[in-house]
Amino acid sequence: MAVAERTLAVSTRRGRWWWYAAAVLGLAAVQLAVSLGGGVVAGWIPLSSVDPGNWWLRLSVHHVVQVLPVLGVMVVVARRSRLDLRLDFGLGLGLGDWRWGLRAVGVVSAVLVVYLVGVHMALRALGHPLSSTVPVDPGARAGQLAFQLLLSGPSEELVFRALPIAVLAALGSVVVVRRWGLRLEALVAAVLFSLAHVTVTLGTWQTSADGQQLAFALVLGAVQGVVFQRSRSVLYPMAIHSISNVIVTVVRIAGL
Repeated sequence: MAVAERTLAVSTRRGRWWWYAAAVLGLAAVQLAVSLGGGVVAGWIPLSSVDPGNWWLRLSVHHVVQVLPVLGVMVVVARRSRLDLRLDFGLGLGLGDWRWGLRAVGVVSAVLVVYLVGVHMALRALGHPLSSTVPVDPGARAGQLAFQLLLSGPSEELVFRALPIAVLAALGSVVVVRRWGLRLEALVAAVLFSLAHVTVTLGTWQTSADGQQLAFALVLGAVQGVVFQRSRSVLYPMAIHSISNVIVTVVRIAGL
């Protein structure tokens, strides 16, 4: 994925900042709409007979539904613009720099294992274990692990990483931290991804959030953004995302 090297600072005279802000708000609205839409559709379908505890099947339907319109937009824009979905539109659906990408997946995954297992064990030793409920039924546990491994990463990385970074990079790219290769569009995508972890109750529109979860999503989202742009493929952030969720799920099931 080629990232535009022009900067927003140079484009300020042309009102580029206004377009950028409007694009960020538009992306946030799209992400909220597809997420809520996925939840509504999943709620309409009777799934309790297969997954009585709603551990994985409803989430699976939700994630499939939320990514479909985003994929549709990507394909339409790419075709009308005669762009290659793998490269020009910045979606990174190809292998990209697979050697660098696989190394990044290995390094980040190893760090996540140490960090997540260490935090859970430390909190438990201090008498403050993270409160969470896990399924008891083996089938439900397998379904939850399968969802985290196969659907959570691909769906959320397309909606919250590939789409916003591609759109914002097309408007202009600013290097935020040159040493790490962190660009503004990747940082904005990480902020939107973090905010997506705020729970919104339909009807009352009440919100709730876990500060630690928001911070973790922000930092990991920034890392995944760097991996996405450096490897020129969304496949490796997908893998990191899924592995992270699987680690958390396994730790909770194991009671560490």
